[in-house]
This record gives sequence, C-alpha cells and structure tokens, in this order.
Amino acid sequence: MLKQVAVALLRTRFKCIVAGPEVYVSDRLLREDAVKIKSYMDMFRETRTIADAVGINRDHTVRVVEVKASLNDYRSGLCITGDLNYVLAPKGVIPKDELFPGLGLIEANMEDLEFTNRTFEVLGVSITKNPRRIFERSKERHERWVRGMTQNIARSLTSDYVYKGRWFYPGYGMTK
Repeated sequence: MLKQVAVALLRTRFKCIVAGPEVYVSDRLLREDAVKIKSYMDMFRETRTIADAVGINRDHTVRVVEVKASLNDYRSGLCITGDLNYVLAPKGVIPKDELFPGLGLIEANMEDLEFTNRTFEVLGVSITKNPRRIFERSKERHERWVRGMTQNIARSLTSDYVYKGRWFYPGYGMTK
C-alpha cells in the first residue's frame, strides 16, 4: 500500500508530471556515478537498481522514493539514484540519525492514512527531513538521463497496466 502512497505523493505533493512504481534504473548510471555512490554503498549491503517510485517534475528534477517497512529493511539496501531521494516508512520506524546525508524522510501515520477523492491529497503523511542533491551531473548528461528515466517510467506503467490490470487473468484470450 505504501508504494501507491509514494506514487500519489509524487503526483500531488511534489507536482511530478510523470510518476510510476517499480522503475528500473540502469546499471550504466550506477557505474557512471560509482565514485559518488561508493561511499553510500559502503553504508549498505546493496544499492538497488529498481526504485519503488520515481517521479519527474517539469523542471526535470527526478525524485526517487524508497518504501521501507522496518529499520532492517532500510539497512538492507535502497535505490539512491534520483536528484532528490526519500525514504517513506511508517512513523517512528527509521530514526533521523540513521539516515545518511542527503536522504529525505517521509513518515506515514498508518492510522490516519487517507486519500481524498475531492482534492486528490494524501493525508496522514509528513516530510520529517528534506533531501538534498547527492549527485551533480552536467546539463547534457542530466537531460539524457531524464529521457531514459521517462522511458523507464513508461515501461513500468505499461507493465503494470498490461500484466497487473483487472482485465488480464489466466486463460484470457485463449481458445479451446
């Protein structure tokens, strides 16, 4: 459920023009940023290549939200390849002093979590620590990367629609 909350936050609160769940981040990007990521990789067992939710603003800021259910889940690894990176977790699960520099924290009060149909806002969620940019990329390289991320979000959304949609079920379209 928190992955859907992450995508909704990207669209509503962060005003992303495109947002999707389970977005692949290329290994090439991780290799190009390996020097910067290495210090973060040392802090975790693994840096992931699939982000839980990714959104892109009109100004081409890429926001990555990783959903974590527990502190051990957080410590096991996350995707930190966006311009601004967040962790979304139930309130009180991840202490602020456990976050590495640059990572933002969004906490969800699970009892008050609500999606309003009228204003399309997500209630019961608060940003308790703002992120800052971890990577500095040249304008040309950043624009190329944003194009690739947009394509990856489109792939993710297509995959969700086709394979997880209500109309798709075992035996659909098969003739006897």
